[in-house]
Amino acid sequence: MTEERDPMQAVNAARDVLKDAKDILELLYLAGNGEGGPTGAAITRGAILGQEALELAEGTLKAAVDMLTGRATA
Repeated sequence: MTEERDPMQAVNAARDVLKDAKDILELLYLAGNGEGGPTGAAITRGAILGQEALELAEGTLKAAVDMLTGRATA
């Protein structure tokens, strides 16, 4: 027998993952700035690119929530 799951439970789990990822990227950014030189610049740039990807993921999650709750627009 399969148990039905609330879609919002998955949304909340995804939000938790995104929050953790954001915290990790902030730490990487700070580490890159503290490192200096080419290595620090690479770490910082990676954190910035990661943040941009995270923003896209957050937008995708918001669109999914809007679809689940019937607030999506065409």
